Amino acid sequence: MTLWNSSSMPKELSVPIQLFIDAQQKCYAKKLRFFLLLKLLYSCGKTRLEEDELLFIEFIEEIRCRKTSLGYIEFLREKGWLFFNQRTGYYLLKSFERIRRENNWEVGLAFPIDINSYKNIKAVTGAVIYGYLHKDF
Repeated sequence: MTLWNSSSMPKELSVPIQLFIDAQQKCYAKKLRFFLLLKLLYSCGKTRLEEDELLFIEFIEEIRCRKTSLGYIEFLREKGWLFFNQRTGYYLLKSFERIRRENNWEVGLAFPIDINSYKNIKAVTGAVIYGYLHKDF
């Protein structure tokens, strides 16, 4: 059992703003929120996502059905942001920098997310888009 340890949890993540914009455009905000929680809980970049960990994540995310969690995990695997290592049994979380490079996102701006703000993904996305447009124009 490897549930998060508050001392190893990062205070905040610097999330590329293009990630919020892409999630809004392609309608995967809840899945992005799930990914951000994984990144916050597992700052080392890997987890087993065993039963107790999934229960904890589902409790925090208020997910009532395991099928939803598994759907989010499958979506993240298809995106290539979550990779399952058969040999070790760990899921590996892709870094934001690699996601940025792989999507050819030129904008280097990022928005800070912490455990208190990640849940308000719609508000954060709105603020990011508004701020980006304001800065750009």
